Amino acid sequence: MKDHVIVLGDMPEVATELDRMGVEYVMVTNNESLAASLQNHRVIIGNPTSERELRAAGVEFAAVVIIALNSDSDSLTALIRVRKLNPNVRTVVMIHNEDLTDVFLDAGASQVVRLKRFIGRALAGMALSGNLGGVLLESTEDSSKALRQAGYGIGFFKVEKGSRCDGMALKELPKGVIPVLVERSGIFTPYFSTDFKLKEGDGLVVLGDPTRFTKIRELCSAGVS
Repeated sequence: MKDHVIVLGDMPEVATELDRMGVEYVMVTNNESLAASLQNHRVIIGNPTSERELRAAGVEFAAVVIIALNSDSDSLTALIRVRKLNPNVRTVVMIHNEDLTDVFLDAGASQVVRLKRFIGRALAGMALSGNLGGVLLESTEDSSKALRQAGYGIGFFKVEKGSRCDGMALKELPKGVIPVLVERSGIFTPYFSTDFKLKEGDGLVVLGDPTRFTKIRELCSAGVS
């Protein structure tokens, strides 16, 4: 196996998605019941931090390693050994203690997912835009201070009849967000100008500062002045 994904930890949801996308993967877990439930020969029962198990999973030839262990210390051990065996592999690490973000980045993590912030942003995104998309993107280092703190969000909104969005041109949306898709009659289109006018029933997808999502929700909701 080559250019595959290795999942270290109990992440059956990741395995399901990789299967759905047709991506080759190997999961390493010490959870025998989980391994049995997956009924998949690509599951190795063993210690995810062990160099022996990493070699058995083909870490030297992997394209991506996802590390999601219950202990940050175990995740760090796994990361260091992964980097030793394959310095060029992309590593995505889920951590529990945000104070350790710089430690994992210094140890070679390509991307660090801060679990509590991820969940918090997901729940906030659902509250503000009615969808989980608000958690998906992190800001870049050269972004504004506000966006470095909040991250970029993807918001999903529905234009209600009689709302201020009904008949509004896209250029009139609050600053700090960019419209990326409009759904009309069940079809998404990215092809529109800033003069494009929204109408009742449209779905609107925006990218930008998630703190602006409340304002957009108000604009798209009927009965809100």
